[in-house]
Amino acid sequence: MDKGKSLDKPVVFLSASMPKVGRDPKFLKTADFTAIRDAVVGLINAIIPDFKMVWGGHPAITPIIANIFEKRGYKDEKLVTLYQSKFFTSVFPEEDKAFSNLVLTKIEQDPNGKDDMNLSLRLMRRKMIGENNIVAAIFIGGMEGILDEANIVKDLKPQAKLFPVASTGGASLEFYNDIIKDHDEFLDRELHYDMAYTSMFKTLLYSLK
Repeated sequence: MDKGKSLDKPVVFLSASMPKVGRDPKFLKTADFTAIRDAVVGLINAIIPDFKMVWGGHPAITPIIANIFEKRGYKDEKLVTLYQSKFFTSVFPEEDKAFSNLVLTKIEQDPNGKDDMNLSLRLMRRKMIGENNIVAAIFIGGMEGILDEANIVKDLKPQAKLFPVASTGGASLEFYNDIIKDHDEFLDRELHYDMAYTSMFKTLLYSLK
């Protein structure tokens, strides 16, 4: 692969997770776990190798992406970048090792010198979003972190197109209701009702290249 061309690939940011029991039940109530998985698979199938993808590691999402890369025989260099906070080192999924472009961000501490999860996550998210030339952000399923990342994208990359996939439920449905529903008939149809995710993402993203 020509390295100069690979560096010029437009970047798609993926914000995705599987809602969990014990967290805010409103996200779990609307989540469609099959749709979340299918949407992640559809996104990879739609954008590789023409786009680069960036995401923050999640124990339920990274294995899906690693499995797709293995099955398709993709080489991850210059195609994806995975960010992780060192705060979560003890629970990194084994599949992290499948990606050579792994960026580890430092642990932040509170004023008392104690390792702080929220501050560490915020640092990782701001680096992940701020360091990349993001043309679009895709939101799939998720919990509070989806909304946090959406706000950071709006702050640091205001030119990026925002695509919350409502059909996957969770926080993405809530974000969709805030910014898409009743505002854009075309996106409403695509993001809420179209579950042929590969073709949907191609329709939404290839006009941005």
